[in-house]
Amino acid sequence: MEQTNYSYVVDSKPENLARIRDYFKGIAEANNMVDSDSYDILVSIGEATTNAIEHGRGGNVEVEFNLVGDVLTVCVRSNGAFIKNIPLPEEDSFRGRGILLMLALMDQVTIDEQQDSVTVVMSKHFKRAG
Repeated sequence: MEQTNYSYVVDSKPENLARIRDYFKGIAEANNMVDSDSYDILVSIGEATTNAIEHGRGGNVEVEFNLVGDVLTVCVRSNGAFIKNIPLPEEDSFRGRGILLMLALMDQVTIDEQQDSVTVVMSKHFKRAG
C-alpha cells in the first residue's frame, strides 16, 4: 500500500497554530476527506499543537502526517514537559480537556513523555468523499 508523508515545522509560538491547521486542511482537501473526519482530525491536531506550544520550552513544534490508504497518522513533537491532567466530569473549567478530546475523536492516541520532549501520535481511519 502506498504511503505519503508530509512534515511541517514551526516556531513554538501561538501565532503559528493557524498555519498548522491550514497545512492540514490542504492535506485533507488533497486526499478528499469527508468533512466530519477532517474536522475530528483538525480539532485533535489543534489540541496537540496548542499543548506543545503552551507547555513546551520554546524551540520548534514538528508535525508529521503519514498517510497509508485511508489511515492518517499524525505525530506532534515538541520540547517540553507533559502535564498529566485528565479532568473529572464535574469540573467546571473550560481548560484541560485536550487529551479527552483527542481520545474521543481519534482511533488511537499515544503520548511519549521523555525528560525534555513530548511526542503525541494519533491515528484515524477516514472516509473519502464521493
